[in-house]
Amino acid sequence: MNGLRKAALLASVFGAVWAPALTAQGAPGRVTGVVSSTEEARPMPSVNVMVKGTTTRVLTAPNGRYSITAGPGDTLVFRFLGYAPQEVAVAGREVVNVVMQPQAV
Repeated sequence: MNGLRKAALLASVFGAVWAPALTAQGAPGRVTGVVSSTEEARPMPSVNVMVKGTTTRVLTAPNGRYSITAGPGDTLVFRFLGYAPQEVAVAGREVVNVVMQPQAV
């Protein structure tokens, strides 16, 4: 068997074994949204948005908007001082809006 045929055979075996797993998990994509507060019903700037279990994180803009790379099965964690942290499953959505609630003292 020549080198080219071996490479083609290995590629097809790899694809047959790993393609279903990669498809089921889904490819990461862009998730966007707006974070607002129940107190003032307006957008919240500087909220920490991170993909749970990773180092991927962003801060919301002055208008409360964010954009982050996350997979369809990932969970986003939203944190802001004085507010209860929230964990929200992406669940394949491209837009995830969140309303933060003040943390009970």
